[in-house]
Amino acid sequence: MKKFFYFNIIVFCFSVFATVSCASLQEVNIDTDSQIKEISDCERKFAELDAKFVSNNKLSTSIDFINECNNLKKLLKEGFSDVTNSKATKATFLALSGKIELLLGNVPLAKNFYNQSVAEYKGNVHSKILEFRLDSSVSLDSFNGTKEEEALISLEKAIYAFSNKNYVQAVANFDSAFISLPQYYKENFNALRNTAWSLRSLELNSSKTDNIELLSKEQITVADMLEITKSESNYFEKIFNSKIKSNSDLLKKVNDFKLLYPVSIFEKSSKLEREPAKENDILTKTLCARFLWNLYCNLEENPKIANKYSKIYRPKNKTPIPDVLTSNADFDACLGVIENEFMALEDGKYFFGSSRVSAMEFCSYLKKLK
Repeated sequence: MKKFFYFNIIVFCFSVFATVSCASLQEVNIDTDSQIKEISDCERKFAELDAKFVSNNKLSTSIDFINECNNLKKLLKEGFSDVTNSKATKATFLALSGKIELLLGNVPLAKNFYNQSVAEYKGNVHSKILEFRLDSSVSLDSFNGTKEEEALISLEKAIYAFSNKNYVQAVANFDSAFISLPQYYKENFNALRNTAWSLRSLELNSSKTDNIELLSKEQITVADMLEITKSESNYFEKIFNSKIKSNSDLLKKVNDFKLLYPVSIFEKSSKLEREPAKENDILTKTLCARFLWNLYCNLEENPKIANKYSKIYRPKNKTPIPDVLTSNADFDACLGVIENEFMALEDGKYFFGSSRVSAMEFCSYLKKLK
């Protein structure tokens, strides 16, 4: 009887222990899932801010950008201050805090967060990336981690290559990283990857390619076009025979040389058709052709070629490009850029003059003037 009693006691104790243990394990799993989500949310937001900063590091002085960083800093602080979080989790929050401080230019604070992160837990991938950003002589290849952690290292290599204008390497690393990283990394960094792809083929002068944000625009204005021409070529210096002192000085000289004026004006042209393109006008293929043709004629120092197509085709009222009529104020410009292969007919037949021109497309046209 006693044996049976003791046996029941043992069974009871085991049952209680098992119940408590299962409950504890369940709580741990809930906490772990919560930690993973918190980290993922912070990583997602950091990826967004990081991509913005790489595109334009002038953002560090933008009020909106600073506010976004400060909001993320609050979440990260909650993460590394939570005593229920594991050391590895705290290390991640601390390292991300350091990376945010670097975006804001607070190097001493970033170093402090790095030291705290390493002290909390060694071998954290974000700590390694933070260390590299603090000192680029540190080797990223020495880090061994999971597939996703290795992908984060590849992404960091891509960012470093991009920032150093090594666009071929940047593309390779971006593509490698996107394979194993969550989709939000590609969503945030794919524009940079595509910009790197375009830049790698243009052989732009790396000493002048400073404004990545401008060059990555899918839609630009006439003012943007002038800025790109100034920064990516020496055409203005050749034409003006002087240095450009300011943006207002540039615009004055551009107008003096009538680089934004149509050259195919005739007696039936309307007042609107006779006006030059304005700074805030969205750049279309027609406006782009106008500028490139005027630029070319000035570079050739041969004003007689400006209207040569009008002289040939207008008397016959015939046009070799169906959607560029002889009455078009930019008739010569459109035909000129096509014949000289600065631009191309999209389908081999039509010009599609109202189509918008991206920054990289304009760069490719500009390069062909050489």
